Amino acid sequence: MWEVYRYFDHGWIDGTSSSRTSTYLGFGWVEPWPGNWMHAHFVALGMLAFCIMIGFAYRVATVLFFFGFTYVFCSSRRDT
Repeated sequence: MWEVYRYFDHGWIDGTSSSRTSTYLGFGWVEPWPGNWMHAHFVALGMLAFCIMIGFAYRVATVLFFFGFTYVFCSSRRDT
């Protein structure tokens, strides 16, 4: 949950939707959400992190958080 807060606080969410210089091998097809949907994605990640933190629907929340954060990682810009 802290990491999701840091993405909002440091403005890194907008950096994930900027033009990319290169992609991770095999994940070139993964693109960031258009418009403000990346912000909505991080709000959902924050809610999932909160569910993990309090133990609510822990197994479902951890799987969804894993795929959600992996999506962010694979769709973000990487400098070579």
